[in-house]
Amino acid sequence: MFEIAGYKRPMYRGQHPFGVEGRMLDSDGVEVSVLLHADENGRLLELELIRWDSNDLLGPRWETLRLQ
Repeated sequence: MFEIAGYKRPMYRGQHPFGVEGRMLDSDGVEVSVLLHADENGRLLELELIRWDSNDLLGPRWETLRLQ
């Protein structure tokens, strides 16, 4: 979790996608999805990394990140 000094986050009413999605590789070569979600004020709420197989995320290779 991260905080922005002095920012009062609105009451949680769900998250909203920023409309940009990314893909990158995990350290074993499996593709990982990268999603950004905003709060009610349009501020970053969550950076979500999704590995679609049943294994844990190992070590995202950020140099392979491509935005879609």
